[in-house]
Amino acid sequence: MLKAERAEFQRTLDILKALKPVTVLPAFHGYLVDVRERNVRLVVSDGRSEIEAAMAAEETSGDESYTVPSLHLTGLIPAMEDQVLCLSRVGGEEKGAHCELLGQRGRWKMNSLKGEMFPRIETEAPLQQITGVPVGVLREAIRRCEFAIPKNDVRYQMNTLLFDAKGDRGVSLVATNGVCLSVSQLTDGDHGCFRALLGHSDVVALGRVLQHITGKVSLGFSHRHFRMTGDGVSMIAQTVDAQYPDYEKAAAASVNVGVAPAAILNRRAFIESVERTVWVCDQAWHGVKLMIGKRFCALESHNPTTKEDASDEFPVDGVDRFPRSIIPVTIDHRWLLKALKSIDAEQVRITLPWQECHRGIALEAAEAPPVRILVMKMRT
Repeated sequence: MLKAERAEFQRTLDILKALKPVTVLPAFHGYLVDVRERNVRLVVSDGRSEIEAAMAAEETSGDESYTVPSLHLTGLIPAMEDQVLCLSRVGGEEKGAHCELLGQRGRWKMNSLKGEMFPRIETEAPLQQITGVPVGVLREAIRRCEFAIPKNDVRYQMNTLLFDAKGDRGVSLVATNGVCLSVSQLTDGDHGCFRALLGHSDVVALGRVLQHITGKVSLGFSHRHFRMTGDGVSMIAQTVDAQYPDYEKAAAASVNVGVAPAAILNRRAFIESVERTVWVCDQAWHGVKLMIGKRFCALESHNPTTKEDASDEFPVDGVDRFPRSIIPVTIDHRWLLKALKSIDAEQVRITLPWQECHRGIALEAAEAPPVRILVMKMRT
């Protein structure tokens, strides 16, 4: 028997809802309730990923492990007005066993399975460990990279987020879809050299879980699994066994950061200027031409179908390594806006191509480079 406040049930269910199993197997459509003395944990799994959350209980009696239908529980708890709820399993070990949810004015009987029938993920000891990672830093690093993760690329290794540890250069998160490359610094310490790929669906679930965690978390990496633990919550996900492309070589071929000309622009003014310029674009043309001078940044857009044109400009806040002439670049405005909106900074530094061999631009937060870098291919 498990007795706890309704608010505590709701808090725990909000964490577990980050993972939504997509399978017909009945065992995966339930939450595992594991009671050991006063230690109560709820688990959800889809066979590849697993989330486990601790719940504070007012009263427990005996050790028991059973499943509760997730759809019923997540629908009942928010609708109930009782302050304290009681959950227990009745019927013994036979096939017709059920679990009961009791309130002050109601009783609900639901199907249940034994805890041994719930498929848990077996993990090996982590080979690499990163401890003391602030939740806010990890959450922001994922947010900066998530938009650049492709969802349905035939190259399955691209539909992932890369954790790249490079010795004393720290750990970076990397995502690329072949058009846009996003690199975000996670830690600065020396955690060894390793690479781990986390699938897009697991990245989304991890971001949802982190919204309910405060303080710091620990990240563990083994041959086949990724594990995050912190604040009474743990998440396990299978890593993708594949070779990630050499993103540093691709970035160097696109733009020479640190050597090429750069300018500092107001991020909000940049976004508003792009939105004003691209009103003439249609489904066949998404390009915006970017031209930067020592005082103003100019944007132009032309629709070859309707013969419409638009242009706009806004002042440049600062100039770094500015040569006499700059090669105008044409960028897909959809990716340009996504890149600018993913940067949390008042000003951004934009690095421009200054040789014909360079085929992209780089964006980074002007206050703290190189926390965030974006490299994009130009339209031809």
